[in-house]
Amino acid sequence: MGKKNDIGKMRIFWIKDQKSLPPRPENPESYPEHDIRHWYDQEYAAFYTHKRNIPPQRFDDTPRGKKVICIYPGNHPYMDDLREGAKKVAVMYGIETQFYTTSWDKRLQTKKVEDAIAERPDLIIMVPENTNSCEDHYKRINKENIPIICSNSLPEPAVYQHILAWTGPDDWGQYRLLAREFAELMNYSGNYVIVRHMPGSSSYNARTWGFVSELNLIAPEIKLLEAETSYLDPLFTEKLVGTWLDKFGDSIHGIVSSGGSPLQMAINNVLIDYNREDMIRVSVGSCAKIFDIIQQGGVHAVAYQTGDMDGALAMQTAVDWFSGFKIEPVRFLPRFIVTRKNVQDFIEKKDAVPVLNDELLQKSIEKMDIKGVDIFFQDLFASLSNVKFIKEEFVRGYIIQLFSVLIQNLKKSGVELHEFFDDYEGIYKHLFDHQSIEQSFLWIQSTAKEIIRLMQKKFSQLNTVLKVIDYVDNHYTSPISLKTIADTFDVSPAYLGQQFKKEKGVSFSNYVNSIRIEKASDLLKNTNLSAKEIALSVGFSDHNYFYRIYKKYTGISPTEFRENLYLQRAEKSPE
Repeated sequence: MGKKNDIGKMRIFWIKDQKSLPPRPENPESYPEHDIRHWYDQEYAAFYTHKRNIPPQRFDDTPRGKKVICIYPGNHPYMDDLREGAKKVAVMYGIETQFYTTSWDKRLQTKKVEDAIAERPDLIIMVPENTNSCEDHYKRINKENIPIICSNSLPEPAVYQHILAWTGPDDWGQYRLLAREFAELMNYSGNYVIVRHMPGSSSYNARTWGFVSELNLIAPEIKLLEAETSYLDPLFTEKLVGTWLDKFGDSIHGIVSSGGSPLQMAINNVLIDYNREDMIRVSVGSCAKIFDIIQQGGVHAVAYQTGDMDGALAMQTAVDWFSGFKIEPVRFLPRFIVTRKNVQDFIEKKDAVPVLNDELLQKSIEKMDIKGVDIFFQDLFASLSNVKFIKEEFVRGYIIQLFSVLIQNLKKSGVELHEFFDDYEGIYKHLFDHQSIEQSFLWIQSTAKEIIRLMQKKFSQLNTVLKVIDYVDNHYTSPISLKTIADTFDVSPAYLGQQFKKEKGVSFSNYVNSIRIEKASDLLKNTNLSAKEIALSVGFSDHNYFYRIYKKYTGISPTEFRENLYLQRAEKSPE
């Protein structure tokens, strides 16, 4: 591989982000809000809630041709990216998609749910419009036996019993990591304020109390002065921050934002006006603009997530469901904190899900082009090396897609799976039991080339057999034996006999005899030659042997054949 070193550039890769489930405290709500135990049911309900009426998986199924409807709030850059990420994965697997927007209106979401059910899709992905009042929608879909995935925002706990899985960013985990970075930046002391997310969203509590509860544990000297929502409105944010600066003055040392780059820019505008650019600032971000703000010093640390990967993760979970794989109750996006120390890594790598396909691999195997296989994987590694991160589920699905290409070509070559692979356990080990993704891809690359070599060998074998058949068809009147033919084509008699039977389904001697008997029957029917003369003319040196073979293959003797033919002609002739 000419570009093998590109693999090493995948710094953020093969991420397994399932967190462990701590024991549930008795009566969580009895704890104060700044204690993480208070929020246990919001953060962990998806892990322990018993599922109800989940449609059974069909293990012989495939994603191709399935129909998935995605219902999402819309009217937000992150949601636009989420839609595009879901589309990319759907296109990769040949899934038909429809996207319904609800314009952040619960009543409209109710209508869209009914519209989606009427379409009878194979699966629905839905971002809840309001996470505190959405159970009826998920319950309604579940009642219709349509599998459903909840995406992006954590719903009310009762929803989890109705869905296959929840997928999206780990807001609680991310903001706890962000709190640790914030504590270090604040030297573990000082006061701060929080601009909260939209009320009714799961981020409203997660990005406040995940942060506060973590600081309470690791930096109790850092005090929260106030936490208020600005409804994700930049102008409202400017007024809110200005009010805090007027009220608390220099006693504010840090500010936490639960919104993206527009809110951070609004916060920075106010801090410039008040000459408070010394303040420690942390935020959440999902676009390239936030990286510019980090580089310019406008924000010190960002909990990074991307809508593109959010949508891709939800659709990949649908793909895994269709493919018969076990679906975890929760699938998180990776947790990343971006600072000035590592922002360059994120700038250099793309935000988007890579557009991957298997067309070149398929064509290369069909053409038995080993160099084409190498080029396919060189391009694949180059594409992946430019991506910030790839979820395990996404890559696992693509690996399975590539493996299916190998299987299809094995079948076309007439080779059974068990002839090439020892067992299914061995296959799974080769696909997924590697230390890294690149090793899994390299195994597929190596296997693809082995399949091509097998196809080349079989083609060569078939070509030899075809030449032998042509030789027999044109020289059946001469003495022919497996040994003389093998000498003619420079192969061993045993090997030729084995390959001939494998390709034609009969032994070499049986094939020669069948050709001679067929020609003999033509002569018996269309000439007046004697059976003895015919035996010699079709290659039998012993006419008694000819009689035995003829009867063995046709069930009658040459004489009986002619007698039957005479009677048939007599019956057809006019009286």
